[in-house]
Amino acid sequence: MTNDQSQAQPQFGNDSIAWASWMAERENHPDVLKTISDAGAGALLVRKTQGMWWFQVKWATPRELAEAARRLRAFIESKEPGAKKILATYATHGGVRNSEEEFIRDLYDIERIAAYAESEFAQKMTLEVVQ
Repeated sequence: MTNDQSQAQPQFGNDSIAWASWMAERENHPDVLKTISDAGAGALLVRKTQGMWWFQVKWATPRELAEAARRLRAFIESKEPGAKKILATYATHGGVRNSEEEFIRDLYDIERIAAYAESEFAQKMTLEVVQ
């Protein structure tokens, strides 16, 4: 995506602070990363942050990212024990009160962002944590 396209894309409805904080911290929780992957939502583990070299950045197609958001949302709504672990780390590191509601809202936002990227013919995308 070009810089102009990136600037025009939809944003997180509740800002992205909780999601970005959780993205940065989840790397310290291998059990959470495994649970996300096991839920079929591994594409949500793509990321980029300041200080990463280009070859360290993980990418996914917009369609993969949107599908991963749908799968993880269904997993969270299933109330399985692994879902509680994900929500617990999100609540702790995202600083939110209703972690399930906020997390699901963020997943919907990711779907919207991915749909926009696909409509702009983006071949790949990542989620960026800005410090």
